[in-house]
Amino acid sequence: MCSDVSFFEQSERPDILSTLAEAAGCMKHDPKIQTDLINMVWNLYEKVNVRLLRRSLFQWTGAVLADILKTFLNGGDLEKAWAVVKQLKDDELRITGYPDIKCLLKFCELCLEKEDYEKLTFCIKYAVKSTYPNFRDDAKTLADGMFEEGKISEKQRPQVDAIFHSYSSLDEDSESSSSSSDDDSSSSDEETDKQNLK
Repeated sequence: MCSDVSFFEQSERPDILSTLAEAAGCMKHDPKIQTDLINMVWNLYEKVNVRLLRRSLFQWTGAVLADILKTFLNGGDLEKAWAVVKQLKDDELRITGYPDIKCLLKFCELCLEKEDYEKLTFCIKYAVKSTYPNFRDDAKTLADGMFEEGKISEKQRPQVDAIFHSYSSLDEDSESSSSSSDDDSSSSDEETDKQNLK
């Protein structure tokens, strides 16, 4: 099906691409089939993006990109999965909707397994700022569970904990800054009211 879509130039048909992406990402296959799926889906993904540079009318949706992402995650291909997550952030205003939270958590899981903390942090920030404000807590719960199950080494814990701690500090600073700004604005309004009364 993938080869037919590519050969007959149907990669920009939303209905066909959506069906294909969903079928490819619905489950994990044996290594040989999964590798073939990854290569075919990657070729279609690149082809669509090249055409978008030529002002194609096609528009990505968060759901389709999530299914494409699942295909790469099922095969443990972090670099290809990273390309999709990065596009979700970079092209956020041009993408309709958002990927489901389970898919993003699966990406975080792979990042933890591969010890790629930069990509992990990027995904957490994207998710929190886009549509999942509690994603940091969900990702931390995921990491804690992986430690308990022995999926990742305890040697990683200091680095992983540092990521969540630093991100928590950033949130607190942001809230403090926002609160301070509101207080300053309120004080300014009060001064203006006093001047008007005079």
